[in-house]
Amino acid sequence: MAGAQREGCPPHSQQPARGPPRLVERPGALSDLLEPDQVLAGGYLLRARLNQKREDEDATLADVNKVLELDEGNVFARMMRARIYLGQQKLDLAKADVERVLERNSRLAEAILLRSLIFANEGNYAAAITDLKQIALAATETHGGTTGNGTAQRARHRYRINSQTYVWVR
Repeated sequence: MAGAQREGCPPHSQQPARGPPRLVERPGALSDLLEPDQVLAGGYLLRARLNQKREDEDATLADVNKVLELDEGNVFARMMRARIYLGQQKLDLAKADVERVLERNSRLAEAILLRSLIFANEGNYAAAITDLKQIALAATETHGGTTGNGTAQRARHRYRINSQTYVWVR
């Protein structure tokens, strides 16, 4: 009965053609919440992340620059660009991006860590250590300096900056 037709149904050749699926806008949709530039910046950021996975530094940098052109407040893109600049030894550009991030959120540990790496590459080890201590202090404040059973936690942290290892106990 494969070729049989059900009652009341038009033959296959007479059914209306369906186009490709389309996005139907409805009130309260996500696109109402985002600016078009933010949506476009998100696409470039995704492509930058893919290019980064492919280790295509030039394409990643081009896409990140486009993201920041569309959305200059994008912290993720600015941090990604700072890491690229650090790898290229463009320390002034990397530091400028990190400082811009820290203006918005002075306690962002990833930005502070990246700044400490920039300081270390510049040979400013005292500033690098100060930043690392700031991260450790923030972690102590966040976790209360205790373990789950309430006893004081003594954690050793080692950070290698060039060929020197620094250890401190919190």
